Amino acid sequence: MWNSIGYVAQAIGLATTSASKSAFLCSLAVVMVPILDFLAGRSLATRQVIGALLAVVGVGFLEFEGASSFQQALALEPGDICSMIQPIAFGLGFWRMESLMQKYPKHAGRGTAGQLLAVFLGSAEY
Repeated sequence: MWNSIGYVAQAIGLATTSASKSAFLCSLAVVMVPILDFLAGRSLATRQVIGALLAVVGVGFLEFEGASSFQQALALEPGDICSMIQPIAFGLGFWRMESLMQKYPKHAGRGTAGQLLAVFLGSAEY
């Protein structure tokens, strides 16, 4: 379900925002799992915090070329809000899948099939 929400939010966001801004916002899915771990009460290692910050800054440098592009990136458009839903939804999906794989390690195929079915049904509905 979470991945399906993420894909639909990304598609809606791309209708009204630039591809580079959407790519930057959507890349934040990588840092959502450590954030969710922290919110769930787990402590974060310093290397995880540094890694997350470097990932965000690195992608920012790749996607935003120059000061004018960076200033445009700071201006929020309606599509940006939708694009921000994608990393949250994907992060929740990754986080939930990680806990399910720890609990049911022999059922990775079923978990993957469930994800694909949910994405298919969500995409078909959209």
